[in-house]
Amino acid sequence: MQDLLRAQARLTWQILCALDRKECPQQGANTDESSFSEPPATLRLDALENFVRGIAGSEDDARLRLLREAARLEPAWDRPAFELGQIYFKRRDCDSALVWYSRVPPNRPDGPEASFATGVCHLARNDAARADAAFSGLIERARRTDEKDSVPELPEMYNNLGVARLRLGKWSEAGAEFERASALDPEEADYLVNIALSKLIGKQAAAAVAPLEHARMIDPDDKEAKSLLVATLESLGRSADAATIRAEAPESADKQAQPNLQDAAGLSRLSRVSRNLDRSLLRPSADAPAGQPAAGKAPRKNGGSGQPQ
Repeated sequence: MQDLLRAQARLTWQILCALDRKECPQQGANTDESSFSEPPATLRLDALENFVRGIAGSEDDARLRLLREAARLEPAWDRPAFELGQIYFKRRDCDSALVWYSRVPPNRPDGPEASFATGVCHLARNDAARADAAFSGLIERARRTDEKDSVPELPEMYNNLGVARLRLGKWSEAGAEFERASALDPEEADYLVNIALSKLIGKQAAAAVAPLEHARMIDPDDKEAKSLLVATLESLGRSADAATIRAEAPESADKQAQPNLQDAAGLSRLSRVSRNLDRSLLRPSADAPAGQPAAGKAPRKNGGSGQPQ
């Protein structure tokens, strides 16, 4: 039983070599199959058992107990720590999630997602400076196209960096990040609303109209975008245009609070945070599932945006 994981790693190595000779090392290179195996061949079997049972379980409390035990038995193995962070993140318990995410090295397979969730948690905890550092680090890795641990360029990274900088009072820099996010995914309304917010905070109300109108074309039911657009038009003296938009659903007009365009801090709190990354988009483009565009190369709907609680 103690040789089980090494035997499994050896078999995996042989299958990979049979399928693709490029996966085998060159003459004279390290031929130890444990160098690529996951989990490592030296892993304790009881830690592996607890981990497998933990990720296969259906009840969070039982999963937490099993994964904590796996982490206790193999503290250097980052997979249980990542899964624990994910459970707490989904519960919006960022204080607990951050403890576990901190045990996932950035260059590990789960590192980019852990770093991204760490940044989201810092935003949820109103720590914009640490959020800025987390998302800046991810974007720096996205620019290392020739390195093994690089990550694809994803719009959610730029969007959340923009939110962090908006909360730090750097509205111009924030706007540039929102523009980059929107260029990668032009059909995501949240990025357009964030662009408009950066313009409003920068006292450029006229420049906020177009992105808000575009956001409403994408999502006509977005009440917050509608309220921002109405307030912006009124601030520009375009009362007739504002009245036309308000008349679209007069029964709900009194339910949406009118934003104060002079309150920069209040506007920054309206910025929209992307909460999740699509794991499939973190794969190299060659490994993208059938029908899925390569990461960062084509627009796609975000589906994971929203303000963290």
